[in-house]
Amino acid sequence: MYEIEEFYKRAEQEAKEERKRILIECGIFNKKYSSQKSEDYPFYDDQAKRYFRKIAVEVSDEDYKNVLDYYNSHRKQTTNTAEKTLSVMAVVVLVLSVIGFAAGIVAVVSDAALMAYAVAGVVTLVNGLAVFALFRVIANISKKLG
Repeated sequence: MYEIEEFYKRAEQEAKEERKRILIECGIFNKKYSSQKSEDYPFYDDQAKRYFRKIAVEVSDEDYKNVLDYYNSHRKQTTNTAEKTLSVMAVVVLVLSVIGFAAGIVAVVSDAALMAYAVAGVVTLVNGLAVFALFRVIANISKKLG
């Protein structure tokens, strides 16, 4: 019985901390000032010329639900933008790699230094495919985290 009560207390505390973090991240906070910089007061207010820490404003459950809806939609939008950017970069790298490989093959056909051009074309293609794969992995990770 004791372990279950501890679990509920810990879960409730984690939910409160998450709520505070989201409110602060959305800019819904007050500033508590200090004259010195410390671990508790890491931010600096240029207007007040003092250090401060952010304290989440208490909001109703209904208001928090609205904030949470905004926060989640904004997070998805940011993730989608990053994912699209990575996908475009991956396609550009792939196209450039294929062009480099084709240029190497054309150079092989038209010149005497065949081996150098062939190696350059193959290295370009392999390098491009590796970067393409890396971008796709990063895009998949960002999709899973978002």
